[in-house]
Amino acid sequence: MTATLPDDRPRRATAIQLMVGASALVAATSLIAKALGTGVQADMPLDAFQISAGRFVFAFLALCTVYALAPRRRPSFSGAHWRRHLLRSLCGWLGVTAMFAAVARMPIADATAISFLSPLVTMLFAVMLLGEHIRLRQVIATA
Repeated sequence: MTATLPDDRPRRATAIQLMVGASALVAATSLIAKALGTGVQADMPLDAFQISAGRFVFAFLALCTVYALAPRRRPSFSGAHWRRHLLRSLCGWLGVTAMFAAVARMPIADATAISFLSPLVTMLFAVMLLGEHIRLRQVIATA
């Protein structure tokens, strides 16, 4: 099932731009994590758990700052699925920590190439856990 309608092209274009920007930011995150994990420009390398803790603490502080400066944009948390958010956060934290540990121990190009399995795994989980249907062009796009 796809929620995208033919007249939804401007939203899709915006979504594509956001994903390209997100990809660039994730790449920058991996590069900085490698520098922190290998001790580049520092006396001692940091552990992957320290790097991921720093990432999430600073992200939380940035989020609090944005909410403090723009209270009207603050979302309502009524009806939030807290267990799902907790599970998603736990999976994200463990995934980020594992990625940071990997880039500190192997060439970043290799770690990045292996991370390209993520779309395939995500697609498989979407079918198994969410009951989504995949079209041939989506499979081809991940190849």
